[in-house]
Order: sequence, then structure tokens, then C-alpha cells
Amino acid sequence: MKIGIVTYHRTLNYGAVMQSLATRFALEEMGHEVYYVDYWPDYHRKIYECFSFRKFVKNIFKLHAVSYLKMSVWKKRRHDNFDAFFKLYIYPYCRPIDENYDVVIYGSDQIWRKQNALRTYNPFYFGKNNINAKHHVSYAASMGILPDNDTDKAKVKELISHLEKISVREDDLKRMLMDLGYGNVALSLDPTLLLNSEQWNRQVPTPPYDKEKYALLYTIKTNAFDLREVRRFTDSKGMKLIILNGYATSQETDTNLTTVGPSEFLQLFKNADYVFSCSFHGLAFSIIYRKQFFASFVKNAGRAETLLNLVGASHRLLAPMGVIPQDIKPIDFEDVQARLAVAKQESLKFLSQLQ
Repeated sequence: MKIGIVTYHRTLNYGAVMQSLATRFALEEMGHEVYYVDYWPDYHRKIYECFSFRKFVKNIFKLHAVSYLKMSVWKKRRHDNFDAFFKLYIYPYCRPIDENYDVVIYGSDQIWRKQNALRTYNPFYFGKNNINAKHHVSYAASMGILPDNDTDKAKVKELISHLEKISVREDDLKRMLMDLGYGNVALSLDPTLLLNSEQWNRQVPTPPYDKEKYALLYTIKTNAFDLREVRRFTDSKGMKLIILNGYATSQETDTNLTTVGPSEFLQLFKNADYVFSCSFHGLAFSIIYRKQFFASFVKNAGRAETLLNLVGASHRLLAPMGVIPQDIKPIDFEDVQARLAVAKQESLKFLSQLQ
């Protein structure tokens, strides 16, 4: 079958890129012809633009122009590294919206979230569009923050009706949709977890990291870990600490990374001895590569809780800025993988029944 994927495939976000790849890889291994429906509206593009004259002028009046220019340099470097990766793994598989498909899959990632620029939901990501396909379904779709008022819930209920089959990523989203009258909602794994470490290594080869032992702290916009606690833990284990920032910051060093591309993202997780993650996909790749880890989130921990409960590792979720236990029983990854295998089988079954 010819399958189109509607997701955030062009975003400069490690997790979003990896889930985009994973969905394609998993479907290709089933024998399908798979492409990305190349929908990328201006409000997405502007989020990641390296330089904006309007923003520059605005920062002049705030006396932040120099800082803004420095940040633009780091953003450009980060953009170039992502673009080099996209030329290999994304762009060759992009097709225009007017292409014909047998099935269009919406997801995964937070494609159903309320878009700030629109101040509402984007109907395109719910199947309300002009894509010519026999079937429109979602896979492991997410909303991030669930609607908390009747108006938004009614809007979501109407938009979801454009899909023939519904698969979501979080327990709370499934419960909400069932409360809205959708009785057959599948709970599916994030697509990154459909591939094991060997499959990831084959699909996106990365060189070994030949430096000393290190722990990786992966932060996004807000760091949920007390950095002093993290350093106390890594020092006690004799590990260097490498910080990977999910968004461009104003400076970069050998141990504070902000511009590396998606290949280096995988390399850092693959070769780490320990991981501290404030990101769901950081947690996912810790599990994929069987790394001992701690996770912590300032907000929106629902998807992480769903995954950790599934694999029996909920004790590895720490309170924001909480104490990091020094002596804790190692994660039994044989048990984790056994639990994950059941959910993986169900998720692959959902995808295999699309035709």
C-alpha cells in the first residue's frame, strides 16, 4: 500500500524527528510504500526561523539586540545540522498534499494540540483536509494538554469524527475520547518504541563515542532536575556530565550541547552510561538502548507516566527538583522488554490492519 504520514516531520525537535522516522521505518518493514505528506504551515516554520527582522527590532528596544544576534547564530548552526540530516532521511520521502494515497496516518506526536498561532486546533491534523486517500486513521496521536472546557471538547469531538480508526498515545486522552462517545480507541506505543536498538542502529548508523564514561542530561525548555543533585550523583559514579539542550541556547561547549543534529542525538543516548531526561523521547530512547535513567517533568508528565507504568519503572519518575537517590536497584531491562513486547505486538497489529 501507499501510505502518507501527517506529522511534524520538519520540526527542529529531536523527539518529533525520531517519531517521524520511526513510523516510516516500521511501515516500510511491513512492505509498504511510505511518504510524508509535506504539510508545514507558516506558523510552524516561523517558530524555527533563525532570524526575524521584526524580532530583532523588538529586541533593540528591549536592549537585547546583541543577545538576539548571538542566539540567531546558534539557531542557524542547529538548523544546518538538522537540515543535513533531513536531506538524507526526510526530504527524499516528502510528497505534496495533492498526492494520492491508500491510507493516510495522522501521528504520532502532539499533532492534536491547540496551536498557539491559531488559538484553536488545526483541522488538517484531524483528517479534515483535501488529501485524497481511501482511509484516514490516527496512530499514537497526542494532544499534550487536554481540553478543560465544553467548547473545546465539542470541537475535538467533531474533528475526530473525520477519522475511521483512532489510536492515541496516552491513557488520559483515550479516556477523554471514550467519554466523548468514541468507544473503540486504541492505546498504542510511541512509534520510536516499535523499533529495537538493532533496528535503530541499522536505520540510522552512528559512530561509537570513544571518550570517557558519561551521564547524559537531556533537557527541553525547562530543566526539571536540580543540577546540583545531578552533579552529586554523577560525581559519585565517576562519570562526566554532558548536557543536551532540546532547544538552541546562547552558548555551546563540549559538555553543554545545543546545536547537534539528530544523528548525534542518537549517538549520545546510545553511548551514555546513565540518562537524566526531562523529555518523553529521552525516556523512550533510554529504554530502547537499555540505559539506567531517571525522568522528571515540570508539567505534562502523563505520557511518561503511561510508559513507565507499562514497563514497570514508575519508581524512576522523580518529582521536579527532587532528591536523586544514590542507591537504587538497577532497572531490569529483561523485564522491561518483556512488558514492552506485549504493547509492541498490539501496536504493530493495529498498523497491520490498516488495509
